[in-house]
Amino acid sequence: MKLAAPFALALPLVLSACGPLGPFDFRLTDSTEGERGAVTFSTTEGADCIFTCGVQAPLAVGSRDVIVVAPRTPEDGLTVVSSDPRVLSSALEVSSVCCRGLGDRKTCSPLDASATCSGARESTYRVRAVALSSGSAELRVLHADGTELDRVRIFAADARTATLEAPEDKPVPAAGLSWKVGTRVDYRVRLLDANGVSLRAPGVEALKSSDASVVALRRHFSSEDERSDRGEQLGRAEAIAVGAARFELLGGSTVTVNVTP
Repeated sequence: MKLAAPFALALPLVLSACGPLGPFDFRLTDSTEGERGAVTFSTTEGADCIFTCGVQAPLAVGSRDVIVVAPRTPEDGLTVVSSDPRVLSSALEVSSVCCRGLGDRKTCSPLDASATCSGARESTYRVRAVALSSGSAELRVLHADGTELDRVRIFAADARTATLEAPEDKPVPAAGLSWKVGTRVDYRVRLLDANGVSLRAPGVEALKSSDASVVALRRHFSSEDERSDRGEQLGRAEAIAVGAARFELLGGSTVTVNVTP
């Protein structure tokens, strides 16, 4: 991903060996209500989202989010468009089921887009959104006739600072890190914009190892994982073999890791 300006590596960089990740502050459900209150918008791209989280936090440019659009009154034939595709692109995916019966006797089966339903058609709307540049854009939810049902504003910003840390807040020596083979370290990466605001970054690889055969990185929960409310990406680093590797943060900052027997 090309950024408008280089990152600064916020210091201190901190890591700790084999410690817990700390409290996740799990929530059951959360979502963002549209401006008219007719639709809720949510995402599951977050480590502390057991089910869903809202979409208020700004996205880092380059992020790929999946946003569920849920009308409060079920409605078929909705479309979702971005008010500014230069900032936020949007691709709508619709899946439908045909439901019969009520309450405990209600049953639903998958339904092709062209198939007819003798019961009630219920549709699920998902938007694959990509933050392409800094700014904001509205996701507009439209009825089948093109009139607007609801909207929500999504913000995007260039990440200017990358921090690498862990719960224990132990500074990394200027000379880098020295681990023994088998060492496991939980890490946290946070991306901030020019104003110090944490950015969500689903789909963005904020930290890489220059040599995964020496030091391997494993993201927690999913490949597009971050604490959505604080823009944090969580994972674990493991020293695999004797040698040297570098942690490379998005934007070019590096930390040397030497692995000994």
